[in-house]
Amino acid sequence: MTMLAAVAGAASACQELDKAMTYSPEEVVAPVLHELPTSVVITSENMGESMTFTWDAADFGVSTQVNYSIEASYGSDTLVILTGLSGTSTAQTYEVLNSLLVLPAEDGGLGVPADTPSDVNFFVSATIGDTFGTYWSEPVAVNMTVTEAERTYPMVYVIGDFCGWADGQTQELFSFSGDEVTYSGVIGFNGMASNGFKIKGTETGWSDDCNWGLDGSAAAPEPEAASIQLITSGGSANIANVYSHEFYRFTFDRSSLVLTTDLSFDQIGAIGDFNGWGEDLVLNFDTGTQRFWADIEFPAEGGFKIRKDADWAVSWGAADGSVAATEGVFDGGNNITAPAGNYRLYVNFNDPANMTWELVAEDYGL
Repeated sequence: MTMLAAVAGAASACQELDKAMTYSPEEVVAPVLHELPTSVVITSENMGESMTFTWDAADFGVSTQVNYSIEASYGSDTLVILTGLSGTSTAQTYEVLNSLLVLPAEDGGLGVPADTPSDVNFFVSATIGDTFGTYWSEPVAVNMTVTEAERTYPMVYVIGDFCGWADGQTQELFSFSGDEVTYSGVIGFNGMASNGFKIKGTETGWSDDCNWGLDGSAAAPEPEAASIQLITSGGSANIANVYSHEFYRFTFDRSSLVLTTDLSFDQIGAIGDFNGWGEDLVLNFDTGTQRFWADIEFPAEGGFKIRKDADWAVSWGAADGSVAATEGVFDGGNNITAPAGNYRLYVNFNDPANMTWELVAEDYGL
């Protein structure tokens, strides 16, 4: 075994040496990106359509795999929108392309203004390795009109009795920092939290290396445990008979495999001037977006708050509720002041560091 490894290592070293000896930077032929549509208008109705990129292969003068990427530039900023390509054609949906273009740089996008025709240059880049340089095609300009989009995040998937153990019906934990280590989110269990659930790293199917559950040979966790240790194994046990409430906000550390919960409740309610500070208006839970919502009529400008389980022991408000607003972050105990009107209220508790509320008049009654 050792001899074979040594031979393989020597062969690899010789291949790299041969490549270096025959590679001549001044003779490299860069890829050529083919013509693209002169203009593209992305709307909420055509997100399923795709933009296809094709190009002539680069020639490095050596017989080796060439790795391609599709890049886009707007102003002085450039963003890789597709990478790890080995062929000479690929397609990207308008939905993904739109998010990459319209989101600001701090959210991983290019910052193209929404609803404004803007010239975006597309390139294809080619390389055979970090030590051999990268070569770009000439730019191809497309007049792009993009639309508003929400940032997307890396996810892991929570599956269990609450969704019939069905792919496509899971709920998710999100890596809001983008580090793909820490994932958080609110899970609604439809009364079945104690029946059992697991966390997995693939959207469909199962993979033993990202199949997270309890260690069946270890002591069972205490009921409503603030944290539990999971293991990675196809034989890991369901997380059952531990949690019993309707909703939990979990945080999963993919490095330590520790699952923690810092928030649990059976209902979220809105209360305020709109209902005389009487009984809570219980919010619905959308399992697709994992946020709470309710339609509210504000007959006049007034204050409101959000609280859990119809009790003032835990409630959420604003740092300064003196100015009427239609969106904000829960960051204090003062009333939120809403303008008069009919709105759909959205409450998002998924990100522990950025819990938000929003009033959307256009969605009222949908």
